[in-house]
Amino acid sequence: PDQVPACFCPNTPSAYIHGEALMDTVAEWVSAGFVAGPFILPPVRNFRVNPLLMIPQKDKIRPVLNVSSPIGSSLNDLTSSSGLERVVMSSARKFGHSVVASGRNSIMTKYDTCNAYKNVPCRLKDLCLQGFMWLGKFFVELAQIFGAKSAVSNFDILGMC
Repeated sequence: PDQVPACFCPNTPSAYIHGEALMDTVAEWVSAGFVAGPFILPPVRNFRVNPLLMIPQKDKIRPVLNVSSPIGSSLNDLTSSSGLERVVMSSARKFGHSVVASGRNSIMTKYDTCNAYKNVPCRLKDLCLQGFMWLGKFFVELAQIFGAKSAVSNFDILGMC
């Protein structure tokens, strides 16, 4: 989205309750190249600091960059749906027909969906929208953000390449 204002949203209490797990994950993201940082100052102009929250799951606690906050001026609120591809799931029948229609000697691939959105880079001009802060330092998500309104269609486009 163009013309999204800078903002600073504090992290949720869950980020601090599960701070050790969050710290480990942020370090893993930086090491894997999914996130840039830490920076002492915001690394780009018009930087948005989105809140972090932690979601307990069966076998882990999952950090999430909440791009639906603050309500009314969040990244998701300010992203227009009009330019986004509408993604529709296929059915088993349609998939089967496409396999048969592909014919003999066709090649089928499978995409590993572990860290799926983190394998799709964001546009350079959108880096200012994908920030967060942890332990007084600034970080930037370098890829699509799980939960962002545009992430599903951007991920789907990758599969068509």
